[in-house]
Parts: sequence; C-alpha cells; structure tokens
Amino acid sequence: MSEEMVVTAPQREKNFFERWFGLYFSPSETFASIDRKPDWVLPLALLSVISALAFVFLMPIIRESQIQAMINQRGMSYEQATAAMERAGIFLKFFTPVITLLGVWVVAFAIAGVFFVVNNYVLGGEASYKKVLSVYSWTAFAVGVVATIVRVPLIMAKGSIYVQTSLAAFLSEDQRGQILYRLLSKFDLFTIWMVILLIIGFGVTFRFSRGKSAASVLTLWGIYIVFSVLLGGLFGGAH
Repeated sequence: MSEEMVVTAPQREKNFFERWFGLYFSPSETFASIDRKPDWVLPLALLSVISALAFVFLMPIIRESQIQAMINQRGMSYEQATAAMERAGIFLKFFTPVITLLGVWVVAFAIAGVFFVVNNYVLGGEASYKKVLSVYSWTAFAVGVVATIVRVPLIMAKGSIYVQTSLAAFLSEDQRGQILYRLLSKFDLFTIWMVILLIIGFGVTFRFSRGKSAASVLTLWGIYIVFSVLLGGLFGGAH
C-alpha cells in the first residue's frame, strides 16, 4: 500500500495595499490576515504623516477660526486677536504639527492598551498587545484616509474648521457649546464606521463572538462619550 504525501503550501499573507483595501471590502478576511501576521508601524506612521500634513495644509483656516474664537469668547477686537495669534505663530507653525503627528501614536498606544486589558483580563480573551495594536492601527488608517479626503475639502469650502459629519449637523452652529451638540457630535459617520471595524477586528483577534466583541467596543465607546461630553462642558469645549 502506498501513501501519498500531501504538502500544504504556506498561505500567502496580504500585502500592504491588499490589507488597506481589504478593510473596505472584506474586513473579516483582512483582519484574519492581520491576526496571523500583525503589523502596525507602517499604517500608524502613514496616518500620523497624513494628519500632520492636513494640519499644515489647513493652517490658514485654523488660524482664522482661532481668531474668531478669541473674538467671540474673550471679547477681543479683530486686531487684538490677530496680534495674539501672531505671538503664537511659531508654536502653531512648528510645534502643533509635531504634536499632531506624535498624538496619533500616543492615542493608538493608549486605546490599544485599554482594549488589551479589558478584553484579556476582564472578558477572558487571549491576544497579544501587538495584535490589538495592529487591529486598531489598520482600522484608524483605513478610516482616517477616507475621513481626511472628505473633511479637508469640506473645511476648505466652508472656510471653517467647524464642519460636521455627525448628527450634530442637524443643529445650528450657535448650539455648539450645548451638551446636546457635544453629544450628537460623537455620533460621527467615520467614528461609527471605525467602531464597526473594531468590532469585527477584535472579534477575530480575541476569538470573541460578534455579540461579545460588540458589547466590549460599544461599552468602552459609551464610557468615552460620557466622559468627553461631561469634560467638554467643564472646560467649555465646543466639540
């Protein structure tokens, strides 16, 4: 009796572009590839560069919006607000883009850390921090690219940084400081898209059912909304 030897060829993992576009069209399959071979440096690096470049590109509009904010909130004249912005010009021009770039990394590490702790030690999942960070980084990158493509032209067309792709778009701008406006602004189209992708991704990574993954992500998102809305009210946040 002869035995046939079956040789299984190793599965080829998706390359960068296949993972990027796969998150739009086949997220479950793409997250499975990310789970088998996690990586986070390149998507996070590109997202941080895109964010910093968008800030630099929109600098004149951001500057004008801040001048108007000083006029409305502090009762300054246009000349006084402009002079104050000139004094802060070096900080805005050089340090703020750097802070924006670094902020993307800090936020990613922090959010991945929260999900790593909660899903592993509270909900009984088993996933490495690298896998969790990879799921978040790829999700943030895929959604962030589209959000930038949509929001930058809207900001330029409106001439103001205060553009809404959330439920707050149904309210008037003079309600921006109110709690309802801050609450509805959290239900943003791109944020909801990101939440959905994280539910799928963490379901794959932690071996959770879709319901259990959804409960985890939605609970933490809900906690974030409550704290950000309340803190926005304490510190006078408008968004």
